[in-house]
Amino acid sequence: MGKILKVSNLTYTYQGEDKPAISNINLEIDEGEFVVFMGPSGCGKSTLALCINGIIPNVLGGKLEGKVEIDNFDTKEHEVFELSNKVGIVFQNPDSQMCNLTVKDEISFGPENLLVKRDEILRRIEKYLEFVTMSRKKNSSIYELSGGEKQRVAIASVLTMNPKMIILDEPTSNLDPIGARGIIKVIKNLNIEKNLTVLLIEHEVSSILYLANRLIIMDDGAIIYDGDPRYILEKYGEDILENVGIRIPEITQLAVRLNKKGFVISPFPLTVKEAVESILKKRDEIKFIRSLRKGSGEELKNKEGLELAKSLKKKLHSNLKEEENEEKAIDVKGFNFTYPTGKKAVKNVTFDINKGDIVALMGKNGSGKTTLASLLMGLNKPDSGEGTIANLDINNTPIDKLSKKIGYVFQYPEHQFITNSCYDEIAFSLKSEKIEESEKKQRVERVLELMELAEFAEKNPFNLSMGQKRRLSIATMLVKDLEVLILDEPFTGQDGKNISKLMDIIQKLNNNSLTILIITHDLNIASKYLNKVMIMDNGELVFSGETFELYDFLEINKSRYINTPQIFRLSRLLKTVGELDIPIVDDVDEFIELFET
Repeated sequence: MGKILKVSNLTYTYQGEDKPAISNINLEIDEGEFVVFMGPSGCGKSTLALCINGIIPNVLGGKLEGKVEIDNFDTKEHEVFELSNKVGIVFQNPDSQMCNLTVKDEISFGPENLLVKRDEILRRIEKYLEFVTMSRKKNSSIYELSGGEKQRVAIASVLTMNPKMIILDEPTSNLDPIGARGIIKVIKNLNIEKNLTVLLIEHEVSSILYLANRLIIMDDGAIIYDGDPRYILEKYGEDILENVGIRIPEITQLAVRLNKKGFVISPFPLTVKEAVESILKKRDEIKFIRSLRKGSGEELKNKEGLELAKSLKKKLHSNLKEEENEEKAIDVKGFNFTYPTGKKAVKNVTFDINKGDIVALMGKNGSGKTTLASLLMGLNKPDSGEGTIANLDINNTPIDKLSKKIGYVFQYPEHQFITNSCYDEIAFSLKSEKIEESEKKQRVERVLELMELAEFAEKNPFNLSMGQKRRLSIATMLVKDLEVLILDEPFTGQDGKNISKLMDIIQKLNNNSLTILIITHDLNIASKYLNKVMIMDNGELVFSGETFELYDFLEINKSRYINTPQIFRLSRLLKTVGELDIPIVDDVDEFIELFET
């Protein structure tokens, strides 16, 4: 098996920058490998990807030292289009690579430019649309698609060029977990059946890592770990968690922490199934803290079990309010909305959110989450129904007045950047505020520091990494005095350390009675930090309640909306299959809190 990629002594510095984005990278990848790249936000993962497919230096310029060879082609000596049937790339933001009006035209664009015959192009269109489950959208306008649907189209458009290697830069970041699992399965099948080499850059790898034969971890522009995923996480997991600060699967986090406590799980697990098997091998050594086990023999749906779950949540997360605030921050009755195309995106939605709540809005791609948020913000007006937000009538209040009390952070941060520096971007949010310039300056600097963006104050927002862009977009809202903050997929592109810091900030703001609605696919984060979950499906609100109440709902519906957390599945299987008398919990901290060796 030959080498598909050779990277030798590669260092690259962006134009106008002093510090290299990547330094002295040496890397060889065999044809047919499935490689997962991980690392903190801004560590150089995407830069390395752009070097591999020739965009750097052929398009972006800058200073490149060293050599990149893809299938024996030196990227310095060949144009990007010449490399396109060697290596294809799917970017973090699918909008950045869309150049046609319809799905069919977008997917055919690549092979047309490679002069592939018409019949073969049509065959590839049908094949890859089916692969990414978008066949029914073949004739749809690109602008009608949700973010996740655009991501699928972007993947299909690259696959139609039949590259030998595909680089996927956070391909599942805008997909719901079930859709993401389907896409990864497609990529793995191509990897096996067609010997397609896969380089997958991702922050959330719970449903991916066990498929990979190699894990590469980067930090500060360099490769720090490279090898078999199981070996890397078992040997260096503690350092990765504590110092590198990236997200590894909950199951592997649990194994690392149990190993540290002296309860060694072997073989080291990458999946829930493996963890169940490994733990049950040592069932005689397992003990649980009795004082936390009251009612643990009851099923979660029973009242006693539910009370245990709630009390445990309060014990571990004292920030949860003991008493709910009954004042309504959002109160919606019978919202309906239909797009000009005829698509009914929101159907008779009724809900309320108390002041100071932190609420997750979840659901599959295209379920109506972002549309509902746009109605709350006044970006669209409902066809029927009524509601209030921050004591303002949603239907009759102009958007400029709504925006003084309600902040909205878009799914794609670039959509809201309008200045040439991070400092100015945040300061612009205060432009209409009647406050002293000195106070504006203090607020901007405080938020830059809070979001760890101070060193990038004078940098152009479009030159940041995706994770940094995300933090900047949130900073532009945090600098204002708001009553309600809506965040659309704020965790995309964020490493574990930054997610924890972001949630710490959000919880502090919440304690000051800011109401926060977070659109997210990540139930792990929702169950750990948020006190209420709402789920949409096909434009309807199908669930609204506490996280543990959600699990029964997902069981009844066979989890067709979202994935349950790995630790929830582990504890449930240990209880039901392994017949261990333990409570069903959903978080690593909770499991560790119960566990004694």
